[in-house]
Amino acid sequence: MNLSQYEFPLLIFVVLATLFLGGIVFYREKKSSSNILFFLLCFSFAGWGVINYFSIYPPFGDKLMWIRLVLLSAAPQAVLFALFIDTFPNAKMSLSKKNIYLAVLVLFLQMVLAVSPFVFKGTSVVNGNVVPQPGFGIIYYVAIMVFSFSYGIYSLIKKFLLSKGEEKNQDGGRKRGRR
Repeated sequence: MNLSQYEFPLLIFVVLATLFLGGIVFYREKKSSSNILFFLLCFSFAGWGVINYFSIYPPFGDKLMWIRLVLLSAAPQAVLFALFIDTFPNAKMSLSKKNIYLAVLVLFLQMVLAVSPFVFKGTSVVNGNVVPQPGFGIIYYVAIMVFSFSYGIYSLIKKFLLSKGEEKNQDGGRKRGRR
């Protein structure tokens, strides 16, 4: 059974479902920072999925270009995740404008770096497979991803530990599968 024939239709379904979910959340309360960040995160996931598919089955261009585009589309996910978790369930972001601008600047630099030869300087063929050759910029790229995801997880754990009463029972029940 050849499963590759189902990959593109499945991709389309997942992308549309992700965008639909993000759109529903956004349109329920368009001014909520949590809803905006969730929509952007969904949009980022959908874009990454499409680009990742085309990196496996490139319609044009070389593999290195598609590898760089995958990194470009993945970069916003970590920062948006951290901002979303830090903000949720509030309608306003708790970070100062200075820290928000700093996060956007770091993300912008990470995205520029992702398409540059500093992250992947080239490719080589090993056992018939195209393998990217990392450059020194991969350290910065990975550090931002790890820091952003770690900050998001830290914020989530901190919120749970600081929650009280019914709020804590609801969260704990969901995590243990009771609700």
